Amino acid sequence: MSKRSDFQWKALKSVYILLLLFCLLITGCGSKTQPELRVEAKTPVKTQVVHSKVIKDTVSYIGVISNDQIVKKSFKVQGRLLNVLVNEGDHVLTGEELMTLEPLDLDFALEASKADVTASKAQMSKAQNAFDFAMNNAEDSKNTL
Repeated sequence: MSKRSDFQWKALKSVYILLLLFCLLITGCGSKTQPELRVEAKTPVKTQVVHSKVIKDTVSYIGVISNDQIVKKSFKVQGRLLNVLVNEGDHVLTGEELMTLEPLDLDFALEASKADVTASKAQMSKAQNAFDFAMNNAEDSKNTL
């Protein structure tokens, strides 16, 4: 190494050492206050062992109960009631049967519906025959031309 770069190196090294000593001096020369140790007075408490048990008490209240929602339901067909299976105010579940109608009225409605289906099938058959006849006549007319 040359004398000049050796001198620069030593000067730089000295600056770093002085800077390090200055930092140590600043951080080490502070007054640190010791935290006070406070001892809080102990408060005496009473403890008790807890046991679980079932308490069977009955509570009675007098009041008026009103419903939030009124639901009106009806049958899809008319008829006389045969049985009412629940009473007013009973709790019911979705899908639970509430009443039944006399089957006689339902049987009449079923027979009438079956008769309507039979008549509709006959009209459809008659219309299909007329359509087939017309198609055959049109085909014959086309062939003769």
